[in-house]
Amino acid sequence: MGVVVAAYVAAMSQATSDLALSLDERVELHRLVDELGERAAVDRLGVNRATLARALGSLPVRRATLIALRVALAQRRVGGSAP
Repeated sequence: MGVVVAAYVAAMSQATSDLALSLDERVELHRLVDELGERAAVDRLGVNRATLARALGSLPVRRATLIALRVALAQRRVGGSAP
């Protein structure tokens, strides 16, 4: 759980100036979509298709959405389930 909290804190500090996922985060998100399919990824992440497309396309998303995506990706890296 400590890794998730660290990811949240890191996301908070980055989110103030950068409202798009990094290249590494987009690659990780692409892998999630490839593994689960778009519909399942949207359900697991709790975002709509347009938001998922924006995040994958390196377009800005809302700060809370960015943080939620980063936390979900961090949970996935440590073997937890994404929200």
